Amino acid sequence: MRTYANGPVGNDPVMPAIVAEVHGDTLTLRLTGDIDAFTAPALLEQAHLIIKTGSASHVVADLAEVTFCDAAAIRALDGLAVAAADRGGSLRLRDAQPHIRWLCLQVGAGDLLAD
Repeated sequence: MRTYANGPVGNDPVMPAIVAEVHGDTLTLRLTGDIDAFTAPALLEQAHLIIKTGSASHVVADLAEVTFCDAAAIRALDGLAVAAADRGGSLRLRDAQPHIRWLCLQVGAGDLLAD
């Protein structure tokens, strides 16, 4: 197992962070904090790099600790799904909070939800 981490700056509890763990053919991205139009680009750029440089085909984005997510973030996650599909894999969103699940359904990204 390999683990990559990027943590929050300072002690700001809503600053997003990503921790990636590779288990065989599956990459799990544990996202935390607030992911919105302002924070999504940098956070998801790191996720793209991890996906492109890794050997895992399937990606699971664990959203259990994401406290806020807007439509821009869902679109960015959908972009990660496209990147995974381009590599012959897939991306699924796991443990999304109810308001994030609702947003996924509203913007047409319900197919990304794993549960």
